[in-house]
Amino acid sequence: MPEIDHAGTHARNAKRADAWCETTGFHPELLPHSILFAIGGGIYAWARASGSNHGHSMPPAAAIVFGCIGFIAGGLFGYFGGLAVAKKRLQYKRWCEAHGWSFKAGGMPLLDGVVERSTDAQHSVLIPRHQPASNIMSKRFGDRGASLHHASQNKVHFLYFVADSGGTCPDMILCHHKMASRFHIPHELKSVKFESNEFNRQWTVKAKDNKAAFARVNQGLMEYLLANKIPCAIEFKGGLLLVVSMQDGLVARTNLLLFAESLSKVVPDDLLPPYDFDADCANRPG
Repeated sequence: MPEIDHAGTHARNAKRADAWCETTGFHPELLPHSILFAIGGGIYAWARASGSNHGHSMPPAAAIVFGCIGFIAGGLFGYFGGLAVAKKRLQYKRWCEAHGWSFKAGGMPLLDGVVERSTDAQHSVLIPRHQPASNIMSKRFGDRGASLHHASQNKVHFLYFVADSGGTCPDMILCHHKMASRFHIPHELKSVKFESNEFNRQWTVKAKDNKAAFARVNQGLMEYLLANKIPCAIEFKGGLLLVVSMQDGLVARTNLLLFAESLSKVVPDDLLPPYDFDADCANRPG
């Protein structure tokens, strides 16, 4: 009697289970999400209609009607919004499987042990402590680990790249002027100005050691950052490199990997030995 491949069967079943969001028809998996938004939408619409508005409020019957409309609208938003999230999550998971990355749908980032120096991020300026991620992707590259995760703050989406730097550098932050207002940079990090007025206008550099910053922010790095079209913030913290952008999606993630790779090739090797993410970004979407 032929041996049954139980492992293969389980893997195929798992893949089919993950792909429910690509099938047509009603998806009962989204009912909890839809009900939650329906209740929230109904209560919000009813409260707005029955509450005081410039001294006037709607009759109770009208408020109930508005509550019902909010209930329906909230339920539809929860259903189709949840479906969009499920499809995006499946896209990330398939990309991870194809490129040897691990994928986790939510939780606290940097706890899987892939990035060895992850504890250095506890006092990071760019990554808030105790902030859960909506999804996490991570992989080992030789003796270094890298992680990508998405999280929201005050309805603003942030995409984080965190990796073992493999080098040494006093704490330093390079922040594009479009991102500078998003972070509270501690006073112990002093502003560093360079000869290039254009670079000083577009980028804010703060460091614990000004001399080290001058040595590491060389002409090649300044030219690369000035040519970069993605507003972002960069932090060297302990043994970590952290990069944050306000974009998300699979294309944005591969763009961030390529940005980190190019960054590693224009800074001194003692700060950041080169990364190689080319194979992971080959045949990328978009």
